[in-house]
Amino acid sequence: MSEHILVVNGSPRAQRGTTGIVVNQFLKGCHEAGATSEIIEVARSELRFCAGELSCFFKTDNPVCRVHKRDQGAEFAEKWAKADRIVLASPLHFNTVTAHLMRFLERLICLSDPLYTENDGYPTHKGPYDSKPSAVIGVCAYPGISNFNLFKEVMLNYQKVFWLEPGGALLVPMSRDLTVLNETNPRYAALQEVMGSIAQAGREFMTHNEIAMETEDSISRDTDDLERLHSEFDGYFLKLNNQSKSQREEQPVTFADMPREDSWISSGQ
Repeated sequence: MSEHILVVNGSPRAQRGTTGIVVNQFLKGCHEAGATSEIIEVARSELRFCAGELSCFFKTDNPVCRVHKRDQGAEFAEKWAKADRIVLASPLHFNTVTAHLMRFLERLICLSDPLYTENDGYPTHKGPYDSKPSAVIGVCAYPGISNFNLFKEVMLNYQKVFWLEPGGALLVPMSRDLTVLNETNPRYAALQEVMGSIAQAGREFMTHNEIAMETEDSISRDTDDLERLHSEFDGYFLKLNNQSKSQREEQPVTFADMPREDSWISSGQ
């Protein structure tokens, strides 16, 4: 019987962003190993922030939010509880996860028992399941794995709080490359290897419940000299700043101002 993966994508761009590209490539490997999957795009959902009323937490009636009765909070909590595996995905916003992902996780309080306990030293509350295998996906437009230092700590905390067994982290620096590089760029071949490693990570996650360290390293390593990558990225922002206001209004420069490689985007469904 195949296992079902629930992916929570906290990107404000949903499937249009680089987080979505990495998620789909990872799921491609998971599907090859026999898994089924569903992606919750928090930015496109009807999900309000937790109001802190807490009746769902103390379960005075039943574990359903009494404040936001008509949004998707109860639906998402049920999907989370029933999934065999969980993947948390987010781009870096100020070195940590997005408010979209935090909004989703806060609403899972309805699944928790109010009595205090700990999980590997992390203060938490018991949920309706013992544990689930999990993986983390993070993307950062800037080069350098050090950008993810705080992100990794925050994600690990969430995994422990929600009784998720850490099974690996796919951390992709210079993720802008996923949307702008083509065959003429000298980094294109290295990027192809990264995409292959992301799919391999999905197969390993399903087969061994964890992603090999070598696979993680092949995904997170810089595809060029770090100083040169920083110089290139700074040049992109200088290009933005040098545009006049009228030019920005007439023809704004965005991350997609170079040829987009749509071939990177796998349906993964």
